[in-house]
Amino acid sequence: MFSFGGDPDIRYDDKVFVEKKAIYANATFFKVFNRFKLIPGDGNNILNVPHQVVMTQLTAHKYFGDDDPIGKVVNIW
Repeated sequence: MFSFGGDPDIRYDDKVFVEKKAIYANATFFKVFNRFKLIPGDGNNILNVPHQVVMTQLTAHKYFGDDDPIGKVVNIW
C-alpha cells in the first residue's frame, strides 16, 4: 500500500475530482484490513485484477450519482 505522492485527479466523463486520500493497494489489503464492509463485494476476490478501483459509497455517489458504479471506468491522473 502506498500513496500517489500528491493529490490525483480522478476523471469520469467530463467531471474531474481531486482526491486527497487515495492510495494504491494490492489484493492483500482487504485480507489484512478486513473490517471494511464492502457493498457489494467480497474482500477475498477484490483487487485481484489490474486496474480495479475500490471506493466508499459516498465517493461512488459523488462520481456516479444514483447510477450503479460497478463496471464504470474512471481515469486517474
